[in-house]
Amino acid sequence: MQPSAAGNTKALEITDSALVRIEGVEIYQNPGAYGTGIFGVGIAIEGTASNHQTVIKDCYINATEGIDVVESAPAYDSRVEGCVIHAVGLTIDDNSDQFHVINNRLITDVDIDGGAENGIDCKVEYAAGNIITGTGTAGESYTFPYALIAAT
Repeated sequence: MQPSAAGNTKALEITDSALVRIEGVEIYQNPGAYGTGIFGVGIAIEGTASNHQTVIKDCYINATEGIDVVESAPAYDSRVEGCVIHAVGLTIDDNSDQFHVINNRLITDVDIDGGAENGIDCKVEYAAGNIITGTGTAGESYTFPYALIAAT
């Protein structure tokens, strides 16, 4: 998917749909207007009636915000898995705190020197194996959630 030269609000919006599978979707900026020809949101999960078991897998997303999930979405057993997301702001903004966020590679234009939470918003307990990089003077990358390696 590619936006117009002026940009568009959303590349893909799913509203109150259960058992949705979004796999292998590629969302780009407009190469003729790089920087302005961008989607505001790559994938938007909207509605609060039925959003359970949504799967977003193996996608490439380049947008102002990668994935946005509305607050109070009943998104039980949903997941974002194996995606590469480059966002101007948040890579994933799961306001429902229901999505499992697993093994994604995340790039944000936000300064994450202070921590990965500036580039991703989801329930930490439902996240595993993600790597996030961002701008900033330290040039840091993080695992998300943080990996704790304890000595015995």
